[in-house]
Amino acid sequence: MITGVSINLVIPHLRPDLIFGGLNEKNISSSDKTSNTVRIYQLVFHESAHYLYASKAGSYFWAQLFASEISNNILIGDSYSDGSKPSYTAAKRIALVEGWATFCEIKITSSIYNKAYLAYILDDENNRRGKMYESKDEIIGFIENFNVYDRPMSAGNLDNKHWFMHGIMWDLLDNYNDIRLEISGRYNDDGATMINYIDDPYNLGLSNINDVSPIFNRLDRTVEAPIELKNALISEYPLKEPEITTLFDSYGY
Repeated sequence: MITGVSINLVIPHLRPDLIFGGLNEKNISSSDKTSNTVRIYQLVFHESAHYLYASKAGSYFWAQLFASEISNNILIGDSYSDGSKPSYTAAKRIALVEGWATFCEIKITSSIYNKAYLAYILDDENNRRGKMYESKDEIIGFIENFNVYDRPMSAGNLDNKHWFMHGIMWDLLDNYNDIRLEISGRYNDDGATMINYIDDPYNLGLSNINDVSPIFNRLDRTVEAPIELKNALISEYPLKEPEITTLFDSYGY
């Protein structure tokens, strides 16, 4: 609680996750230190999405978020942990906020550059599993066929295999039906067992699939969990309630 109050008093643009750090690491490759414009802008889009969310949801909402992330970082050494810490309630807020930023990062970058860079887990002979690296491969539309994992997630996090909510945000706006592909699925915590396929029969019917306002307009301080985003969308699009429910249900929400 003390941490939350302290963050609440910090000037908004100085709050931890709104600092644009790590830009000097956005290179072409580990051997070629030339700056990569796409990778730089991808980070900028991610942090800009956080700023928009923070401005809209308010300082108390953002204080609660960062109290949770700082608690995780101090106690575990990982701001996000496994989807259950510092509590399941707090983790749902993290899933929503970080999911939104990751979704925007890939959505905008893909729209402008027709590519984005995939974050993945490196598992090599040096036993560095668990540290997040960024692939140098160009991935187009890789959030399509997103796999969601039940929490607490013990498998390695990837941008297209995660407990954050960017996958369902993508599916709400895409033009594809994932169930026909039978590729995307909901898995148990370690990824060993598929529980069900993602049933994505629906998008919001927008003429411009790069319009993210239907989701952003629902994200305010009252929406702190997947079920609350679901209810807000149903309230806005009541005729599509069955399709929205089907999609959220297949994600385990």
